[in-house]
Amino acid sequence: MPGELVVLFNDVDAPTVDLAGIRPTTSSPQLNAIFASHGLETASALFSARSSVKNVYLLRFPAEASLDAIVAAIHDLPFVSSVEKNWLFTVDATPDDYYFNHDWNNSGELDQWTLYKMQFNRAWEVTTGDASVIVAVIDTGLDWEHPDLDDDVVWINTSEDTNHNGVFDNYPAAQGGDINWVDNDVPPNGYVDDVIGWDFWDPDNNPYPSDGGNYDNHGTGVASIIRAETDNALGVAGGMWSTKLMPLRVGYDGYIGLAQAIGAVNYAIDNGAQVVNMSFSSIIDDTDLHAAIQAGASQGVLFVGSAGDYNNEDLRYPGAYAEVIRVAAVDSTLHKTPDSSYGTTVDISAPSALTEFHGIATCTFNPSATATMPGDDPPHIFAYNQIKTSGGAAEVTAAVALLRAAYPFELASFIKSELFRGAKPLADPTYAGKLGAGMVNPYRSLTKWGVVASDATWGFTDVSSTVYVSGDITVSEGATLTIQPGTVIKVARNDNEHTGIDTDRIEFNIEGHLIAQGTSSDPIVFDSWNSETTEDWVGFYFDSLSAGGTFNYCEIRHAEYGIESWVPLAVRNTTFDGCRYAHVASLAGGATIRGCQLFNSGSFGIYLGTGAYTTTVRNTWVNGAVGTALHLQPSESVTVRNSLFENAATAIYVSGGTANVDSTCSFYNNDIGIHFYNAGSASVVKNSIIAENTSNAILCEISSSPLIDTNTIGFNGSGIYCSNGSSPRIQRNLMQASGNAVTATSAAYPDVGHYPASGSQSIGYNSIAHTPKYVVNYNVDPIYARKNCWDKNTSPCAPSAGFFTGSVDRNSPNCCEFERWASIDPPPPPDPQELVYQLPFTGPSTPTPEKPTASGLVAIVPNPFNPSTTIHYSLSGAGNVEITVYDVAGRLVEVLVQGMQPAGPNAVVWNGTDRRGSPMASGVYFVRMTTPGQTFTQKMLLLK
Repeated sequence: MPGELVVLFNDVDAPTVDLAGIRPTTSSPQLNAIFASHGLETASALFSARSSVKNVYLLRFPAEASLDAIVAAIHDLPFVSSVEKNWLFTVDATPDDYYFNHDWNNSGELDQWTLYKMQFNRAWEVTTGDASVIVAVIDTGLDWEHPDLDDDVVWINTSEDTNHNGVFDNYPAAQGGDINWVDNDVPPNGYVDDVIGWDFWDPDNNPYPSDGGNYDNHGTGVASIIRAETDNALGVAGGMWSTKLMPLRVGYDGYIGLAQAIGAVNYAIDNGAQVVNMSFSSIIDDTDLHAAIQAGASQGVLFVGSAGDYNNEDLRYPGAYAEVIRVAAVDSTLHKTPDSSYGTTVDISAPSALTEFHGIATCTFNPSATATMPGDDPPHIFAYNQIKTSGGAAEVTAAVALLRAAYPFELASFIKSELFRGAKPLADPTYAGKLGAGMVNPYRSLTKWGVVASDATWGFTDVSSTVYVSGDITVSEGATLTIQPGTVIKVARNDNEHTGIDTDRIEFNIEGHLIAQGTSSDPIVFDSWNSETTEDWVGFYFDSLSAGGTFNYCEIRHAEYGIESWVPLAVRNTTFDGCRYAHVASLAGGATIRGCQLFNSGSFGIYLGTGAYTTTVRNTWVNGAVGTALHLQPSESVTVRNSLFENAATAIYVSGGTANVDSTCSFYNNDIGIHFYNAGSASVVKNSIIAENTSNAILCEISSSPLIDTNTIGFNGSGIYCSNGSSPRIQRNLMQASGNAVTATSAAYPDVGHYPASGSQSIGYNSIAHTPKYVVNYNVDPIYARKNCWDKNTSPCAPSAGFFTGSVDRNSPNCCEFERWASIDPPPPPDPQELVYQLPFTGPSTPTPEKPTASGLVAIVPNPFNPSTTIHYSLSGAGNVEITVYDVAGRLVEVLVQGMQPAGPNAVVWNGTDRRGSPMASGVYFVRMTTPGQTFTQKMLLLK
């Protein structure tokens, strides 16, 4: 849940929590400061005072709050036992009803095999219904006392529920019941004490079946197919879990009264039924019944009727009316059953049993029954029924009610079109065109799959919605698929249609045009539906003839390939998380990747294939690639600016292509920062920071000769490593605290100072400090050390022999021309957790007498940000504080705070400008908080 955390304090020193005020507070000033800086809105105890479990609270922050930052701030506090996000779990959509999961009579099929055949079990993963959807069952009555058709199932007319307990108590109000012999409806509806419906046959207020004969059980069986109590560890499962049934009795002993049916239709319409089931048929075309149905249809009521069990094409009513969905019956092989009627007025089919012994289990009523089946409680029992077209109509009614629950604001025509779109094609050529759209399948109707042949839109304007995808999507040439902001696309793990190149998983094939244009407040999310691994679905594929696409403010999660394209794309402000092989894969067509975030790659972050195309990566954050974060193949050209690469095996790998890495890019905590392999002289690494990489900051192999200019390279396992004929040009860099600043093996000729051109290999115009091994580890030809600045070691002006291996010409002047540095002892290497990369000759701050104990920098919210962010910090005592902002080259950008500050939580806003008020460029910046004796540093990412 956005903005929600669950925290458990330990029993020994747990802080007290005051929930009485406008904002919750605790007895811990440190915790209060964290809560205040992140805008804690409410807190509530999750267990009552009687519970043995104490000190568990649900914390609610603003929806946009960084929960990761809050968790990081409080999880190590000594009194916090655990803190977790309030995770959402997926519903287990397999109910525990006995007959749903058993083959009690050993027929070879589960007792409710038809629900599986129609994939209701998968449809329930999308929706199990809604109690606001009312389904009227016009039939022979309902055993509303059946334990599987209990109070949660039957509709209650609240106006007539005299004792207001939500239950039909069919005895006098004087005795606590609902019967007061008054029409309490406002205005009166003409039916006295109609608490759960009406018996139009007798008539009275109790729509109960008469004597339990086979035909009188019809209504109870039909009702249980639609909505038996599901997932209650008893009996049967209904097609709907959460609807209300309005029982309207209109018949007796297998006969339905016409006048009674007309009255029931009108009652259903007047009392709010959205769906009406009529599992009966007649050859009589009655004008009055049709008029009643037409009146309901004009108000959006959906009617479902049976085709009849006469094995002919005779028109039978009410199913044959145009306003009614007429249902035929097919068997398990999707062929017409022997007794089902058929014809061109049939709209759809549903599966039916062939015999009672190979039927489906339903609820029924029999006063003389003895208990023979599990769950029987005579006279309320279970039985196997040969459901025929009456049961088929009930199955379709359940599917329609699921669709109505999923689309409460859509027109009835939309519900019908989705019902028919999802029907499973039949394999019965004898009755082609006479069994409707196919076999009902609510899973297919509730989900997207197949071909988008013309322009289409998913989602709703200004309304967040979820779209479920159950099979491959193909956007045809000439068609555009537009996805509305705020839409969540849930992709199933298995391809229900078994189509496409990968017949087991789902892929989006774009032959036309795709527009996924979200907003910062309403992004579009593509994620796996019923699993969360790195290969739940394939991803997006744009072929070479596609019109391309746009992804802006999107999130793509848990795909094998995020996006694979052979045409130019615009990918901006998009997050890729947990994709296995690539986030943006094989973009040989070129792309603009801007303002994106790529997390937890299985292999590649961005993979650029062979092709003479140009790709731009700007303002992008790549974190956690198992393999390479950005991979270039031959002939590919990429420009990388203002981007951050972290926690990858290799941040950027350039194989024969050209990389222009410029404008404050940052590389942290990778194994290798940038790896050039057979990359020519056109590649550039400039104005960037490469730090804390385990092996090499930059590795050059096989004739690679990039320009490495004006970078900060520090605290790596090794700085720049050159081998196998590589000859990079290295100049004007700040290199500090790596193993060797520069390492060159045989046949490698780095030009580490060829500025201006000197005609010789040289180290020049670089600043090199705190190198634990050698400044240059060089094993071949002599080099010149030209106009560099070394830190002070054994000599302020001439490095000792231990700083070089191989033959080194040190005749050119070096550190003596940097007098500021030479006069100050260099500071010790900073703690990597508090690292601000700056020129090492910057002097320390002047101590002040005040020395508050700083709680530190608490949070930067938002981060990344544009155009401003708030820096929250806390002091346990008043004192002198300095808060400054640096760029990646260590240059001072802005002084935000300088002087005495009060104890407790504080905050200051940086609006992304320098000391002159000029806007700063996108990129990584560092905020440093300094008090006497303590320094805290955090990274910020400005994205424009």
